[in-house]
Amino acid sequence: AGELDSKQRAVLRDKAEHLRTIAKDTKDYAQYIACGLAYQDIYNRNPEDPNNDEVLYNAGVCFEEGKSIGAAIGTFATLQKYYPKSKITARAVARLGKAYGDIAYYDRASEKLGL
Repeated sequence: AGELDSKQRAVLRDKAEHLRTIAKDTKDYAQYIACGLAYQDIYNRNPEDPNNDEVLYNAGVCFEEGKSIGAAIGTFATLQKYYPKSKITARAVARLGKAYGDIAYYDRASEKLGL
């Protein structure tokens, strides 16, 4: 744990972005999960960082693309809880609603989507 300096954060972010690129190129679900875990690692090493809304969003998207819907839901819910005023949170909540729909939690999906 402990705060990351900007260089450490940049190295971890580069790793996560590299994994996302590989995942997009290969369409390999395992690579998307690795990408999500890499972003999650950035968040976990410094959960107080004010820029973690984007980190959590990217992690959630990677998990979603990797068909790890439970991990995506948990990540988007964390984003919604700790960054309610972030511009990215609205997109995350929409994805959260879709994720609940994907696993047939239609009551939660309609709640998140405001239906």
